[in-house]
Amino acid sequence: MLLRNLDQTNELCNETRLIVTRIEDRVIEAEIITGTNIGEKVIIPRIILTNSKSDLPFIQLLIYHL
Repeated sequence: MLLRNLDQTNELCNETRLIVTRIEDRVIEAEIITGTNIGEKVIIPRIILTNSKSDLPFIQLLIYHL
């Protein structure tokens, strides 16, 4: 499920449900399973953000639509 509005014209918005079909180093391929674009495959680039000032042992992953 998307947690951000990435591309509203292609219905990649909050709570859009997707099935991940492939994960690569820099992109995630997924298939939309809700809304009017059911069955459409999308490529979402992976962007990893880290906070150099944080002592937390994890990173935040943000995903944006190409």
